[in-house]
Amino acid sequence: MAKAPNNLKTRALTHAGRISQDGADCDEQRSIFADILWIKEVVGAVRNIRGEQDIPPSKLIPILLQQGSTLDRSRQVQFTQLIAALARPETLTWIDDDAEPPPSAIKIVGDLKILVPLAGLIDVTAELERMDKEINKIIKEITRIQNKLGNEAFVKNAPPEIVAKEKAKIQDYLKTKTDFESQKARIQNI
Repeated sequence: MAKAPNNLKTRALTHAGRISQDGADCDEQRSIFADILWIKEVVGAVRNIRGEQDIPPSKLIPILLQQGSTLDRSRQVQFTQLIAALARPETLTWIDDDAEPPPSAIKIVGDLKILVPLAGLIDVTAELERMDKEINKIIKEITRIQNKLGNEAFVKNAPPEIVAKEKAKIQDYLKTKTDFESQKARIQNI
């Protein structure tokens, strides 16, 4: 008997409408849903960049991917055609984790940085204003979490894993803030 192709569409259609209690099927369904969610987040990030930068959907744009996990890399290869159809990249290229990217609009999906180089695509002043808003939003979140952790009653009464989770959030926000600040400095030099 011929084996069905192992692609997202076939896997999704094969399992459509049936929720199984069988462990293997449940794992397969979780994997399919995780793949769909990843595609949705990546394409959504590119579309958000387009919207924020007033880049028309019809315009092909270079997209750079940086950092990310091995799973991000394998999903990008597996779903390249779908990403191409939905995000309309001119190119879709991985850059080294240590490489200094060109001035770009950035969205982060998990550990994956999605960058759209802005040279020739944007209004620099508007992008700097947008980045300032993002940085201010991050600063507010850091302050909110720091105030929560500064509340002795919260720290005393909250389960330790919640306190640890809040501390980890601060570290994530600080890293994101640093990324935005370095990107802002590069954009100022366009």
